[in-house]
Amino acid sequence: MAEKEYIEREAFIEQKRKQYCEDCSRRKGFKRGQYKILYEIGEAPCRACEIDDLLNDVEDFPTADVRPVVTCGECEFWNRERISCEGLARCNTGENGIRYRNRDDFCSRGKKREES
Repeated sequence: MAEKEYIEREAFIEQKRKQYCEDCSRRKGFKRGQYKILYEIGEAPCRACEIDDLLNDVEDFPTADVRPVVTCGECEFWNRERISCEGLARCNTGENGIRYRNRDDFCSRGKKREES
């Protein structure tokens, strides 16, 4: 299975609008010796612009079903006091008794440890 990469959609769209749309000459017109903004972003002529079309496609693209992963080193079930020389520690998540896990392992039962 190919490794996937994920982006923050809103941050990407905002950055591209700043990069391409804020200084767009199509949005501005020369009036009384100054450039004035004639159109808001998303209005004509932006609707005919390829960048606006691309950003609309990004907004409409389906999201991936992802969740944050809790590694064993962050989990409340990982016993920090009893780490072996191999770097393994006891994990008692209730799945078939006690298991030994590496700090970077993870499972579906992981719960982030509350730091006190």
